[in-house]
Formats: sequence, C-alpha cells, structure tokens
Amino acid sequence: MFENQLKALAKFKELRVAALFMEMGTGKTRTALELARQAIDDFDEVLWLAPKSTLNNLDNEISLYNPLPKPITMMGYETLASSDRTYLKVLDDLSKRKPRLFLVCDESLYLKNGETKRWSRTHQIRERYANYVVLLNGTPVSRDEMDIYWQMAMLSPQIIGLSENAYRNTMFTKFINKATGQIWYKSCSKNIAWLKSRIAPYVYECDLTLPINLIEETRPVRPTEWTRQIYKRDKSELLKSIANFDDALIMEHLGRLKMTAATDNAKNDEIAKMLTDDNKRCLVFCEYRAEQERIAKKIRNGYDLINGDTSQADRNSIIAKWERGNYPLLITFGCGAYGLNLQATDTIIMASLPWDYATYNQAIHRAYRTGQKSDVKIIKYKTRLGISNLVDECLWRKTTLADLIRNTDWESQL
Repeated sequence: MFENQLKALAKFKELRVAALFMEMGTGKTRTALELARQAIDDFDEVLWLAPKSTLNNLDNEISLYNPLPKPITMMGYETLASSDRTYLKVLDDLSKRKPRLFLVCDESLYLKNGETKRWSRTHQIRERYANYVVLLNGTPVSRDEMDIYWQMAMLSPQIIGLSENAYRNTMFTKFINKATGQIWYKSCSKNIAWLKSRIAPYVYECDLTLPINLIEETRPVRPTEWTRQIYKRDKSELLKSIANFDDALIMEHLGRLKMTAATDNAKNDEIAKMLTDDNKRCLVFCEYRAEQERIAKKIRNGYDLINGDTSQADRNSIIAKWERGNYPLLITFGCGAYGLNLQATDTIIMASLPWDYATYNQAIHRAYRTGQKSDVKIIKYKTRLGISNLVDECLWRKTTLADLIRNTDWESQL
C-alpha cells in the first residue's frame, strides 16, 4: 500500500464514519477495502453503492486485492432510486437478516442533494443497518458548500450539527430580487474555516502526484455561418428571458446556445479530420449525442462509441477491444467521466466541455491516474462563440451555473 493509504487507515482506526476525498488515481477503492478489513469483526457484510456504469470496473478492481472474508454486494445508485421494486426487495431482505453493514458510498457526489430518492433511500439503509459508513470521492464539491452538507449528513448529522436552513444561512448570503421577489443564495467565504474545523476529523484528503506531466492545449475553431445565425437567434431569446428575470428560461436558452456551439459542423469536421490523420488510440469526450454522431460520421478510419444507448455488457466489451486497438473511442461525459480506468491512452480530446468542474476533472482522470507511464495530453476544442467563454469561466472558477447567471455581464460575454 502507498503511504497516503496507510495514513488514512491510521486516521480512521477508531472511527465508524470516514470520508475519503482522495483524487482519482490515488487508490481510494483499495483504502476503503482495507478500512473494512481493519474493522472485520464489527460488521457482517459490505454494501457498496456506486454509479451503475462503474460497477463492472469496480468489481474487476476489487478482485485484484486480497479478498475480504465477508461478502460484498454492489449496487448502482440509479437502480436503488429508479426501481421501487428493487428498493423494497433490498429493504425486505435486510429486515429479515438484520446484518451489520459496512456501507461504502462511492462517487459520493451522487448524494449531494438531500431531496433526491437516491439520497433518502441510501440514508434509510444507512440509519437502519450501517455500522460503518465510508464516502469515496475525488472532487467532493461540484456546485457549492451544500454538496458538503448532504455528504456529511450521510455520515452523521452531528458532524455539522445544523439543520439545512441554519447551515444555508451560515454558509451563504441571501439575495432578493425586488422586481420579482425571487430569492437566491450565494456562497461566501467568511465561515469556510468553521466548516473545515467541523468536518476535518472525518475527512482524509489526498492529491494525486504523478511523475508525468498533464499537458493542456486549446484549439479554437471559427463556426460556420449557419451556426452563427442559429446562435444569434438563440442569443436574442436569451437576452429577452434575462430582461424578464426568468431563471428557468435563462437556463433553457443557455443550454440551447451550448448545444449549438457543440454541434457546429466546422468544429466537428476538424476533430474528425484530426482523428483520421492521427489514427491512434485516444478518448474523445462529447457532451451531446448529436455532436458525437456528427464527429463519428466524418471519421475515415475505425472508431467506436459509447453513449446512453450502449448496454453495460456492450460497454465492457467495447472498452476491452479499444484497449487492444489503435483507434479513437467516442464517449459521452455521462457514460465515461466517472469510475472507469482508461489509462490505455495518453490522449484525451474534449470535443466540448461541461459546465460542471467535477465532471470535467473526473474525465481527465480516466487517463491521468496512478499506473499511467506517459505524459497525458488534453486537447480542448472551442467554438469561437461567447458561450464557450462562459463555460471556460465556470470551470476556471469552479463555480456553478446558477452563480454564473447572477454575476454575468451578458451583453459583453455573449
């Protein structure tokens, strides 16, 4: 084991809750397993919750280490949340056996919202049956400090010790739009030190340090005239919604502008040409399926793709084949940004970028992770439209789209 993993084991030796906020590639899965081994006499079985798309890779990774002498059950958050039948079956089984669980919540950002079914159902299992709870994540905050609140509440409400409303009033500044009466909150830094002091005993953080370089390059592309016209029309609609203080419409029109930029033929043709000319194994992340399909249509050599229509079994076989091949794999952020080990390549193409920093960071760490032997190159394509600058700013500031809406000079930015 690495030194950072041993430090985590030592820190949580006497605790029954732990948050391993370790960057992707630092070995948090192994650390969670060893925490379970360390407490092996105090629980009956492990319940490991994770994004459904990561379960096969997770199973393969766990099989690499010494097996625990206790059973491990893996389940996707999506299954727990979307299938009432499965959830009730799980509860019925647990109520009959009443096992003492070692509960692992992998990619715990999936539990950042206490109003979701996945949070409430996970929490119900945690409250009734968990002797130990371990959170795993590389990027614990993707929006704001409310992400931390709900993850800590999954460990124990005593950690922060405030109700949701009291915490919001402590960590955020309240604003009221006098014209519409709308209320919103903006995070402020004045109580960050207090928050850190509350969670510090239960959190272990670890940055990824590799003996290789992460090289980032941006390639701007001038959009087609058709794209510019569509963009101009949608921009006009956006400015109208801003004038009317309609946040829902603002979000909708921003989404349209973003998709217009992502699906621009000039950008996608250039990406396809580069992939054809280079003809090598690489990852191509796309935000939209239409964008992915337009790039794929223009590639003259071999390629493969994964999106929401690809079954889990097919995803596994596609990745295994790609790892042995010499061609690009086009994958949407929703299917490939989390939990996969794709270090068979040292080149990642970002055909477009997400608003969310955590998703972007996770995508990079599919290849830039422990075990990678080469420098990793990130090539980011950017359509020369104002919306691309907003996305850049959102990622650079690690802020939220909502905060960006409140603090943007729209006329100059777009």
